[in-house]
Amino acid sequence: MDALSNIGILAVEPYFPSQFVDQAELEKHDNVPAGKYTVGLGQTSMAFFKDQENVVSAAMTVTQNLMDKYQIDPRSIGRLEVGTESSIDRSKSIKTFLMALFADSGNTDIEAKPCSAYNRLPHLHLWTQECYERSTHTEPGVDNVNACYGGTAGLYNAINWIESRAWDGRYAMVVASDEAVYAEGPARPSGGAGAVAFLVGPNAPLVLERGLTSCHMEHMYDFYKPAGVYPKVDGPLSLKCYMRALETCYIRLCRKAEVRTAVNIANPRHPHAPHAPTHSPLVQPTALVVNSQPKCDPNSSTPDLIFPLSPDPSQAQISHTDSEPAAASAAAAGPASLTGSAPAAAPNAAQNLELSDFDYCCFHSPFHKLVRKAFARLCHIDKLRQQRPPGPQAAGSSASSNASETTGTAQAETRQERHPQGAQAHQDALQAAHPQHTQSPSQLQHPCEQHSPSMSHLGMHSSPDQLHEKQRHQQQAPGLQQQPPPGEQAQRLHQLLEAEAAELHKQLADTLSNRALEKAMADESAAQFEAKVKPGCLAGQALGNMYSASLGMALASLIEAKGAGLEGSKILVFSYGSGLAAGMFVLKGRAVPGAFALHHLQSKVDLQDRLQQRTKSSPEEFAETMHVLEQRFHAAEYHPVSSAATLHPHTYYLKHIDHAYRSSYSRVD
Repeated sequence: MDALSNIGILAVEPYFPSQFVDQAELEKHDNVPAGKYTVGLGQTSMAFFKDQENVVSAAMTVTQNLMDKYQIDPRSIGRLEVGTESSIDRSKSIKTFLMALFADSGNTDIEAKPCSAYNRLPHLHLWTQECYERSTHTEPGVDNVNACYGGTAGLYNAINWIESRAWDGRYAMVVASDEAVYAEGPARPSGGAGAVAFLVGPNAPLVLERGLTSCHMEHMYDFYKPAGVYPKVDGPLSLKCYMRALETCYIRLCRKAEVRTAVNIANPRHPHAPHAPTHSPLVQPTALVVNSQPKCDPNSSTPDLIFPLSPDPSQAQISHTDSEPAAASAAAAGPASLTGSAPAAAPNAAQNLELSDFDYCCFHSPFHKLVRKAFARLCHIDKLRQQRPPGPQAAGSSASSNASETTGTAQAETRQERHPQGAQAHQDALQAAHPQHTQSPSQLQHPCEQHSPSMSHLGMHSSPDQLHEKQRHQQQAPGLQQQPPPGEQAQRLHQLLEAEAAELHKQLADTLSNRALEKAMADESAAQFEAKVKPGCLAGQALGNMYSASLGMALASLIEAKGAGLEGSKILVFSYGSGLAAGMFVLKGRAVPGAFALHHLQSKVDLQDRLQQRTKSSPEEFAETMHVLEQRFHAAEYHPVSSAATLHPHTYYLKHIDHAYRSSYSRVD
């Protein structure tokens, strides 16, 4: 196995405080109507730190626990990333506190260059002492700060490091630790606290699908922390920003999938597919791989596409893992097999990526009700995309108008076959809730046609010289039709899909505040939510918002719920941080041997039992803890009033802050 294949999450370790406040009791204490927090927010309880814990101690606890549980040699950690928005110091990073855990091993090089003594063997336990001694220091990863997005940024950085030439064969670790506290008022019950640690490396049970990521970033003041203990929050704006970022990331992810599909199929022999590294586990650039099933085979060495390409099931089982036989068979079949210009080659059209292609979804969770709305919103986007005219062909293909129409018809029929009842149900909901967006597919004008009746400015019509060159090429190789380079094809198709996305965003903006449509979509998607999303919601509902650690807790909850059942699954993941930065990516579950097998991860996460071991605090105790936090904020010469005896074994805690504001920590035996 190539050491650079299947890079992703090897292990997950969560940590949360040993005390919580019940949301139903908090409703009574705050004199609000029953159900305001438990139904309106969808929360059951909320975790909080007492004054003997903070984000640093939680980060130390979760880091040490991960290394202990999986018997990780501290010297085998080559990169350490931290995500937080609750750092206790404006200069000193949390990572520097964590370096105390590596001091006894002598490992101060938590990021290293490759060394000649190491040949990137697939099993990281073969990393050698010689390599460690000869490695040299390069740019280290430190804290990633942007509201709740820091943990995701750290995960991307860790995976990028392993994929880079700078990787020396050691593990990467990502730690996210945060405390969400709010001033007394309506935002306070949406707080929480916790930390999560990821071990990252090759041959992982949860692999990041390269090329299927998207992001959305813009300048907003929906939530920020200019001064003091508590943040400044514009609640309504923050909810709108979350939804807009969700929509944008999902539409962009779908667009990328469509571009990759159309260009890769049109160029099965091209050695460099756009946006896909040659060792990508998702797409083998030199082969045509079509899989009609939404799940992949975890034991197969053949990479499979993440969504079905062929609208005709009889055409779906095409799998050429050798590029030369694939190209030979395609050439023998004639031009249609490479360009998709004939009806039988409908896969050449850009195929929709939909929620039905994923087994599970994990979302950043400020509160549970927002996750419920977010999933319903994605279902709404799918329905709107199903109503659109058939997507464009791979740019550069020379399909005739009749063949294009036939292909488009096949695509439209495929969408209906995939959703035999959902399309009509959604149409009825739209009719009642939002009449101006209930046109049938035949009534809708393709956005590309709205923006430009002629595609000549995109290069879709060839010049006389280009036609002459194409004819000359066809005379030399009658079995092949000339295609523009994949990069050019991707750019053209990207522009076509951008126009379509702009129209889709316009429709979505008009429905953002439509309560009737929101309820209709929530009701229609309820069964899907229970199957795809609810398994990842245990920690979020019980612990509250953990900012940068929230998404990791959702993944830990999913592992707790499904374990080995995640093998072969596709997981859609959405991350959001106010200000704002958002991203969406896809994880693929795999069967792996040894300590990192998913069933082993499930037993070590052990969320359900750990949640049961917590101690319930009264709302009065919680309010007093918040008062102490306000009083001790940035205080020197401070000794915590809460006893470390209330903490679970192996938990780090704040021991003392001296006159120079230097914090010291210790660990419960």
